[in-house]
Amino acid sequence: MNSIVERIAHVAHDTRLNDRQFEMKIGKSTGYLNSIKKRDSYPSVEVILDIVKCFPKYSLEWLMTGKGEMIVSDRNNMVQEFGADYSKPANDFLPALEKYITAIVEKTIEAPINELNHDLLKLLRIDLNNKKNDTNSKKEKNS
Repeated sequence: MNSIVERIAHVAHDTRLNDRQFEMKIGKSTGYLNSIKKRDSYPSVEVILDIVKCFPKYSLEWLMTGKGEMIVSDRNNMVQEFGADYSKPANDFLPALEKYITAIVEKTIEAPINELNHDLLKLLRIDLNNKKNDTNSKKEKNS
């Protein structure tokens, strides 16, 4: 599954809930899943956390990146993965999750964008140099 939206749809299907039931369970309005599919948009961090909170058997890493196993086989693996103690209230480990999610977003979204921006700047410099060379060639011909 390539996109986070496809993985969320897979989780919804895997829970054997219809879209409406799944949306209600995670606290979203009717049509939320269809809306993010149609707009090809990304859900918020809060939505991702709500899904993992409501359906803890699904791996946050898999949901965010598609890497690893979809189903968490051992709660201890999750504790090690996030460095959190699940005996604490949820709010105690949210900062660790947010930091983890931010790192994933930076790695999967921001880094490629920065690389593309760098490539674009290189191409613009080449184009500018070509135009300067063309202008200089025309001036030499006219002289």
